[in-house]
Amino acid sequence: MSSNPKYVEETNKIWNRNFARARYWGAGLMGYWGLIVLIASIHNWSARFSPRGTLVLKSQLARFPVFRWFHSRVVVPSMLPRGKHLMRNRIGGIIPTRFESLVIFFYFALVFIGESVNYETSKHNVYWPHKSEQLTRYVGDRSAIISMFIIIPTYLFAGRNNFLLWLTGWRQSTFIVFHRWLARMAVVSSLVHTFTMLLNDYWLHTVHRRKYAQYWRWGSVAIICGVIMVVQSLPFLRRNWYEIFLYGHITLALFFLIGVWIHVMVLGYGQYAYAAASVWAFDRFIRLIRLATFGIKYATISVADEKHLVVTIDDAIQIGDKNPRPGAFGYLYFLAGPLSWFQSHPFSVVTIENSNSIAFQITVKNGLTKRLYNDLISKPDQTSRIKIMIEGFYGEYTPVRGYDQVLMFSNGSGAVSPLEYLKEIVEHNRNTSIQERHNVKYVKFYWMLSNLSYARTLAPELLKLKELEYVEPIIYVTQQQSKFPSIERIPSDDDKSSDSLSQAAADSGRDKDDGAKDTSIMVNSSEELTLILSDIELELINSCKVHYGVKPDLDQLLTQDLQEMQPSDHVAVMTCAHPVVCDKIRNLVAEKSSTKGERSGVLDLIELLQCW
Repeated sequence: MSSNPKYVEETNKIWNRNFARARYWGAGLMGYWGLIVLIASIHNWSARFSPRGTLVLKSQLARFPVFRWFHSRVVVPSMLPRGKHLMRNRIGGIIPTRFESLVIFFYFALVFIGESVNYETSKHNVYWPHKSEQLTRYVGDRSAIISMFIIIPTYLFAGRNNFLLWLTGWRQSTFIVFHRWLARMAVVSSLVHTFTMLLNDYWLHTVHRRKYAQYWRWGSVAIICGVIMVVQSLPFLRRNWYEIFLYGHITLALFFLIGVWIHVMVLGYGQYAYAAASVWAFDRFIRLIRLATFGIKYATISVADEKHLVVTIDDAIQIGDKNPRPGAFGYLYFLAGPLSWFQSHPFSVVTIENSNSIAFQITVKNGLTKRLYNDLISKPDQTSRIKIMIEGFYGEYTPVRGYDQVLMFSNGSGAVSPLEYLKEIVEHNRNTSIQERHNVKYVKFYWMLSNLSYARTLAPELLKLKELEYVEPIIYVTQQQSKFPSIERIPSDDDKSSDSLSQAAADSGRDKDDGAKDTSIMVNSSEELTLILSDIELELINSCKVHYGVKPDLDQLLTQDLQEMQPSDHVAVMTCAHPVVCDKIRNLVAEKSSTKGERSGVLDLIELLQCW
């Protein structure tokens, strides 16, 4: 190995240039996210400060084919034409949208190019005489540095208190998608570093000496933890053993970060590990602050039906605090046992008018919610008082008050978030005159239920809106054998006047869509009808359009609704329903917004359902 000063200087320059290129590529990767976040933030905050002005600007831009094409073919649709997004694929995972997929693809392309091109070699290298030795070392060094630039946003995107959520207005599930794919890229890039450096040490016969070094051992710990995390986070394993996945993932992520820190600290790159650690620590710290701010309170938990629970917390909003914005959700900690205090579950928030109380609608699944349900049904009144903590509130707000028309599609407990938006629209229209500010002209609230019994939980909130002419609630009871698909009342001589509620029930029962089964319940009096239906169900039938035993044709509904609107109307289509419904609506909105010449107004999709 030559010690000629000229060759030593040449070797060091080449090595330094390789490090510099690695840092440039890393900075470029961070700049990539910076550019995307900047564009998204401008759109988000312009819509918040001037909802109507932003829509007018978007409608003007939509006159240009390129903007219309970008919105309908990139921003809105699923990755594949009429494909899945929220619906689970065969291995149980969620397929990113086309926009998310393109963001991930271009980022991957930058990483791949950055680790593949522009390497210099020298015939007179004083450290690694052969070209193969030089390339393995340079690729190993560059992939290591680029990996660190991937790891930092990976930890940031996973956090509940990621400040980019606030800037961009994106859903948390969007950042979780980015987190997963960046984590995979970070592990693959780290494996490139591991194999190239191992090969370099093998050719130089230095494995026997370096394998005992601390940086080598902790680097091995980091890469092993990273590979296990990738395998452990496969959708099938994550969904079926979520608690094991969660706590195992946190532990592995901690040791991965420690291993990376010790490994790179020797080379003077410890600041990258510090950056990732500070992001993670900050998120955990803010979580503790949120929990401490709320404190421990008593909540009333009761059974709504066989699939849902209702949790009500009195005085949850302190004096001076603002109510949660529409679409908000909180992580509930049920202090129901010695091992339940660290289990948190996200649920949408329902604000209770003229009070500081809030409520949560909970769908009963396996695990803690199932245990709570089983405990409640054993009680005479199916109600219990339990200590609870809330970490929140999370969820990014999307202003809808600038639109002319709003279509809301929901089912089951998914109606909570759209209903909160509907309440805000009503409040906005009530407090502003047409001359002062734009008001929403019409809202259609579609709610799909398997049976009407669950409607009791949200019916009181919905019935408050029955006097508003611009709000039309439409309920589809999709169960084929409904409890009362149609109701006919036999008048008696003593009762010549028809009861309005029972008559409304009869009318709504006869007004069935094609395909609904004609099953009737014969009643002789209002009292007998009351025994069949609860008061709240009767009033709901009297106030809303109720369709029994039929599933809505979403394509027909959306097409008909758009045809009834003015072409210049700006329309928001909001979904918070079963993944099948959300994906169907997404694909329909993409199709409708690409139609040329039919609409001059904006057609936007607002998806509230969070899946990760």
